[in-house]
Amino acid sequence: MGRGISNLPNITFHIGDANLVAQPESNMDDPVTTIGAYQQINHRIIYDVTRKKLQFCPEDCTQNP
Repeated sequence: MGRGISNLPNITFHIGDANLVAQPESNMDDPVTTIGAYQQINHRIIYDVTRKKLQFCPEDCTQNP
């Protein structure tokens, strides 16, 4: 982890009723802040079509075959 990043808080994106919690290391790409697909790393994104609900679930994507 880069210098000083360990002291930064998580960032929570509120999208409707769903919350995506991004860790500090996924929010900083030295020397600029980036927001986008990088924050979705290690999250399963679920859209329930029947209920029209969006969910973000933390997941270790390195464990997927």
